[in-house]
Amino acid sequence: IFTNLTEAFEIYLFLAFVSSLVFTGPFILYNIWFFFKPGLYKFEWFFVRFFIFGSLFFLIFSLLFTYNIVIPAAWSFFLSFEFPVITDYSVGIHLEPRISEYFYLLVKLFFYF
Repeated sequence: IFTNLTEAFEIYLFLAFVSSLVFTGPFILYNIWFFFKPGLYKFEWFFVRFFIFGSLFFLIFSLLFTYNIVIPAAWSFFLSFEFPVITDYSVGIHLEPRISEYFYLLVKLFFYF
């Protein structure tokens, strides 16, 4: 649900911003790499290559770990505070997340892990 008039539009802009960072990031890093590559010695190239492949491996591992383990655990933890109405006289707590809060939480979790 969205409760603010501009919230759905802001989510589209936020998703466009995040996806543009994801898709242009490799191009920008590629250009930075070809700027620094001619100035490296052979032994420095070995360490940089190891660093690049290691960073890529850990980035992919981190994204998969966050998506498959952290996000379901976080949702089950946060939903454990929800409880239904037991009788007619009790007040239950029911989650109705806003779409903006959901996307901001996902981006924060991906950034933190």
